[in-house]
Amino acid sequence: CTLLGAVLAADRALFLQVGDGVMVIGTDDGYRPVFWPQGGEYPNETHFVTDPTAAARLECVILTEAVAEVALLTDGLQSLALHYHCRQAHPPFFRPLFQHLHDRHWAIRRN
Repeated sequence: CTLLGAVLAADRALFLQVGDGVMVIGTDDGYRPVFWPQGGEYPNETHFVTDPTAAARLECVILTEAVAEVALLTDGLQSLALHYHCRQAHPPFFRPLFQHLHDRHWAIRRN
């Protein structure tokens, strides 16, 4: 299997990944992938946590900024959520997703 991980604090965040799938964060500058999905030699091929080379393929980063929003997506949603030609997140996918979550959060807090 692949691995996506995120640990968030108020002023920093740790992200790690092996394989496909994508983590997209929302900041004051918009939406962006933390890492680009990993792929193998052939289409629909990726790297797995169980591969002997998994430790060498592990991507890890600590961001020293507040992350207001984060989405972890399977490879099945990548074609809807990412612009492959410019390697960016697709805002029309994420904007309503995060807006729905914000609206739901505030509705629950009011009750």
